[in-house]
This record gives sequence, structure tokens and C-alpha cells, in this order.
Amino acid sequence: MANDNLVRLQDAYAQWHDSRGANPQAWLDLCDEKLSQTSLAMYRDSESRIGKAAFQAYLGMLAAEWDEISVEVDEFIGDGDRIVVLSRVTCRNRATGKALVSPKVDIYRFRYGKIVESVEHLDTAALAAARS
Repeated sequence: MANDNLVRLQDAYAQWHDSRGANPQAWLDLCDEKLSQTSLAMYRDSESRIGKAAFQAYLGMLAAEWDEISVEVDEFIGDGDRIVVLSRVTCRNRATGKALVSPKVDIYRFRYGKIVESVEHLDTAALAAARS
């Protein structure tokens, strides 16, 4: 199952990139119903989200606030129940028109082939600048 986690995660990133953040279905299919997801960034709702429905609402907020330009994955680290993804994200804030270009680190924990925990890190200063 370990390799399956990596392959499905790589596929979710590819689908997200190809849809420019417009189609979250690959992510939703990968998530456990009790997913714990935290963004260590200054989003309006930066607290942890519990459950797939809360995560879906978060993805909807991202799509409403940001025009995703690209997510370029540099490296997937690990292939078991814990996988870290190093990437670069470029998007434009719909309200300000300013670009966010940031390195990004995502940390995932899988259980029985589903993501049960996700934590994302990105440049919070660049995020704040793009939002103001």
C-alpha cells in the first residue's frame, strides 16, 4: 500500500496543477472523512479544519480568493504512511491582483490509503503582501 499512497498523491498534484486549482475531486477522493488539515499561513480561517467537508470548504475558499497559476512539485519525500512534498506555488489574489510566489511544504500522514492529516507551510510574508 505504501507505494500506492505516493502514486495517488502524485496524481492528485498533477490533476490540481492541470486544473489550475479548479477541480478538487482528486484531493477529496484521497481524504479520510475525519481528515485533520492545517494551513500554517494567514488565511482568514487559518485554524485547523476537521473533516472532509471542512477541507472541501477550504478548497472552495482558495478557489474564490486566488487564481492559481501553477504548482510545480520539486520533490516527493517518502513513500509510506508519511510523505512530504516540496513545491513552488504561483497564484494571483483576485481582490488585489497581486501575485503570490512561494515555496511550499506539505506534510501528509496516511492511514489505510487515505490522508488523515495534512499540514501546509508557505511564505506567510509573501502571502500577506499579495493579500494587501
